[in-house]
Amino acid sequence: MKRSRKTKRTHTLLITWISVIALLNLGRSCGSEPAIDFRRQIQPILSEHCNLCHGADESARQGGLRLDVESYAYKGGESGLPAISPGDSAASQIIQRVTSQDPDTVMPPPHAKKPISEAQAKLLRQWIDEGAKYESHWAFAPPIKKPLPMETKNPIDSFVRDRLRRVGVSPAQRASTETLARRIHLDAVGIPPSPSALDSFEQSPIESRIESKIDELLASEHFGEKWARHWLDVARYSDTNGYEKDLRRDQWAWRDWVIQALNRDLPYDQFIIEQIAGDLLPNATQDQRVATGFLRNSMINEEGAIVPEQFRMAEMFDRIDCAGKAVLGLTVQCAQCHTHKFDPIAHDEYYGMFAFLNNCYEAQSPVYTSEQLRVVSSIHESIAGIERKIKHDVPAWESELKAFQDSILASQPIWKTIEFDDLNSVSGLNHPAPQSDGSILMTGHSSSEVFMIGSPDLNGVTGFRLEVLNHGDLPLRGPGRSPNGSWQIHSIELKVQKPESQEWEKLKVASVTADFSTVETKD
Repeated sequence: MKRSRKTKRTHTLLITWISVIALLNLGRSCGSEPAIDFRRQIQPILSEHCNLCHGADESARQGGLRLDVESYAYKGGESGLPAISPGDSAASQIIQRVTSQDPDTVMPPPHAKKPISEAQAKLLRQWIDEGAKYESHWAFAPPIKKPLPMETKNPIDSFVRDRLRRVGVSPAQRASTETLARRIHLDAVGIPPSPSALDSFEQSPIESRIESKIDELLASEHFGEKWARHWLDVARYSDTNGYEKDLRRDQWAWRDWVIQALNRDLPYDQFIIEQIAGDLLPNATQDQRVATGFLRNSMINEEGAIVPEQFRMAEMFDRIDCAGKAVLGLTVQCAQCHTHKFDPIAHDEYYGMFAFLNNCYEAQSPVYTSEQLRVVSSIHESIAGIERKIKHDVPAWESELKAFQDSILASQPIWKTIEFDDLNSVSGLNHPAPQSDGSILMTGHSSSEVFMIGSPDLNGVTGFRLEVLNHGDLPLRGPGRSPNGSWQIHSIELKVQKPESQEWEKLKVASVTADFSTVETKD
């Protein structure tokens, strides 16, 4: 029977995973596992008592001895004596030092206050006598294909039946048709079968009934809805921002992207690439940019008295933690403060990942419907056509454009940017932040009353201009901070404090104009 790619891949993953579990259980029952488990029994000892001075951190390493890597441990340190002699614990310096009674030679040194117990020393001896074999974590070891333990119709049954045979248990009787239908529906789409679906399942030929039902359910849109749930949990998906106000966030577009990615059987490597760096792909589509919403699930603190940069950093650390657990399968948080003790993540590698994600804006991006995308594309094509025509019809367009720009600039008044001594808001929820180019970025919450106090050296002032700029950290790139990025202002007051007075005097504005307005302007 012809199967979809999704069916093949799903069945293969199930078989591989169950095979791995079965092989692990088989090894344990047959006694093939070594007496000493390096990862479970030895590495914790080395990590807790030795690696601070003899680990991956070169700046803290003592005596040139490194014990976290097999080849270095066998060579020994500056003394030239082997720290570990595989098969001979008596000749191994590590045993001599950890069992020494001399405070000048015992390791760890007494001031570390981390003595190795007799039971731990015994484990080290046994491990060395057995060959001192280092082992990587099972997650870093490639899977090894082994022959099936017995011949069965289904490879999964081969491991299950072999295990049951060895423990003396007989297989259960085949489940009823209704039970099988319910199990398949719940496993594939998370929804029990309808009466009509159950009738259809019962009436299908028994030879193809299960396979055809699985294919049918894998093609259902409910498949993605059910299985996306696991990835959404890993990525900390939420429709609100968390913390004190817990305001709504529009994150549903990324959620829908995950569901659709599963339904269209997007290969796993592409699934990850688009979520980490979809916006960096050549000619990135809107869907690929939406995929990077994976990195935008962190909680956001909107309390009035916070330092925004502090909590932006907290969000960055959370993203690295999520990428480590969800994509790498590692707890990389340890490397935030020091090189990881167990997993091969160095301190500088952690901040390399951090720097990669710490160079982009944080604002909400626009998401268009299919019809809107067609309109946007049509507008861009029209603009490109006009530009091509101008360049063709006006050979000297560059010089003419520059001359036009210069003439406009020459006719403009000379404006001077005011430097303010105090920027704040009446509510305290708004945080005006001066930027390097002299502009002011409004962070925090929207506030109707923002004050800016400065003492500019100005004479003969005849006008005041408020210039509103776009910014990548504002919703939809601004210029405002409303959900759709718009800017609204209902009044501006100009006050002056004369040198001989302690009072602020409100200035009368003769006229007000705006480049763009949807309401009438007023004084």
